[in-house]
Amino acid sequence: MQLEFKKTVLDRMIHMLSRGYVVPVVRYIRKCMEKQNTDNSLVRHFVTEVKWFTYARPIYFTIAGDQSALC
Repeated sequence: MQLEFKKTVLDRMIHMLSRGYVVPVVRYIRKCMEKQNTDNSLVRHFVTEVKWFTYARPIYFTIAGDQSALC
């Protein structure tokens, strides 16, 4: 149960990345990794989701056409 909650928090952080809060999110993730007390599956989940986000976003904007219409 606690692991699922942590994944949900990471998903919210990925949303924050999409809204421009890149530096604070990356600093937080780096701090967690440096402590070496973070579950590897959580790090893997974050990397996988960010990787998907970076692939999906350009495709979405290409399909949507005008990016300014989405703001």
